Amino acid sequence: MSHFGRAPEVPVFHPTDRDMLRPFEEYAASIERRFAHVGLAKVVPPKSWRARVGGYGRGWDVVIPKPIK
Repeated sequence: MSHFGRAPEVPVFHPTDRDMLRPFEEYAASIERRFAHVGLAKVVPPKSWRARVGGYGRGWDVVIPKPIK
């Protein structure tokens, strides 16, 4: 039997296309105010969202040697 008790549910957010038009940091800050006490959240982008293909500019040439998959 665990000594830790039951863990809180991880909140899951589904931003709209409109939410994704503004900087993601703003969206994250808006949910962080309400759920910072949980410490973790899952954000599921809308089906229409596509990852950036043009890169992130200078200074972002980072290689993660063992990424979590």
